[in-house]
Amino acid sequence: MFVMSVVLLGATVIFFLDQHTKLEVKQDIHSKISDQLSLRYNLLLSKLNDKKKEIRFLHATPPVKGIMRAVSNNGIDPLDGTVEAQWISRLEIIFKGYIENHPDILQLRYIGFADNGKEIVRVERRDEIVSVIDKRCLVV
Repeated sequence: MFVMSVVLLGATVIFFLDQHTKLEVKQDIHSKISDQLSLRYNLLLSKLNDKKKEIRFLHATPPVKGIMRAVSNNGIDPLDGTVEAQWISRLEIIFKGYIENHPDILQLRYIGFADNGKEIVRVERRDEIVSVIDKRCLVV
């Protein structure tokens, strides 16, 4: 009877130790996953903020506003007399250089309000080659 009580007590202790160990492991895994999630979330937010800054930079380049002014004035920028085609060419050069120096960017497009969101400029990377897409190929 005594031996049986000792065995039963030992089994009970082992059972509770096992349960406690499982709980500790679960808590440890949960903590590690939570830490990783937090790190990745912060990294994602940081990258998103970087992309917002890149977009703001590109939006601030002179051709963006120059094209808008020229489109609104029969193809000629009233500010300095630059024609729309010159502004477009300048923006293509800026976009091409930007993509060449940002390997994570695959495509940049400038889409106007006129003609149901017609693409005015598209520059893209295909197989590590950065190209300005011919205006005849742009989506209308």
